[in-house]
Amino acid sequence: MEKTKVAAIQWITLFLLGAIWGSSFMLMKIGTRAFSTIEVSSLRMFFGGILALPFLGVIMIKYDRKILFWMFLSAMLGSAIPSLFYAYSASRMDSNLNGVINSLTPLFTLIVGIIWLKYKTSLISLIGIFIGFFGVLILFTQKSTTYAQAQYAMFPLIATMMYGVNMNIVKIKLSHLPSRDILLGVFGILGCIYLPIVLYLGIFEHIDLHKFSNTFWITSPDAVSQKMKSLEAMLLLGFIGSLVASFIFYMLLKRTNALFASTNTYLIPLMSIFWGYLDGESIGWVHFVSLLIILLGVYIVSVRK
Repeated sequence: MEKTKVAAIQWITLFLLGAIWGSSFMLMKIGTRAFSTIEVSSLRMFFGGILALPFLGVIMIKYDRKILFWMFLSAMLGSAIPSLFYAYSASRMDSNLNGVINSLTPLFTLIVGIIWLKYKTSLISLIGIFIGFFGVLILFTQKSTTYAQAQYAMFPLIATMMYGVNMNIVKIKLSHLPSRDILLGVFGILGCIYLPIVLYLGIFEHIDLHKFSNTFWITSPDAVSQKMKSLEAMLLLGFIGSLVASFIFYMLLKRTNALFASTNTYLIPLMSIFWGYLDGESIGWVHFVSLLIILLGVYIVSVRK
């Protein structure tokens, strides 16, 4: 009974993570309505790291240079560089295409693990990965994507490769640490890097807090109002979509393995359906079939965790 309870918690955590990160692409798109690519990326990392920054000194004293190096590498490959690439592609591609490319993370996680860490994987794990990705592709066929958008696909593709490397870094090099310390170390480094960048860019100039809106996702013709709405989206993206989600991810990774944890990216495209439904799009039987296929793939991978 206890084992069943633990497994249920892991699945709930996986779905929660997929839901949070699945909303990130929409929030980035809202951010690009008022901010440039570098500003969107910087704000996301700033809001994610500023709360952890005061604790960075404690982490630097507590751990040796080798651990700090892996934390720095995780910060760069798992957050800083991918956030820049995804922010760039979010302003030029539909969020659903970004979500599909992001779903390659389990495959890259497996490839990196085999090449770098000499993982021994099973045929059933490979089958599970491809079944899940096939379900994602079915969702993708329901959306229209132009060549002009697809040519920017290399940016999220490179970012996804970095995610695969980071999954293995956190699991092998950092997972023996408390999840809280990993979070404070990685995001403290990000806060240290992006605080001066945000100040230099002058992003917080001409901000009117009186224009705070509960409907930040609705485009505003007024530039100041839209900037405030985009800033709200970046606050949510940085705090919930980066800081909180990463903490949940670290806890999941400590209790499972990198491959199972990475399958949360298969659930991300489902969030695009949810956003589309709120925007008036209909949900058909194809969506339900693809959902079942995705869940089947994730389940097969989980059997081997």
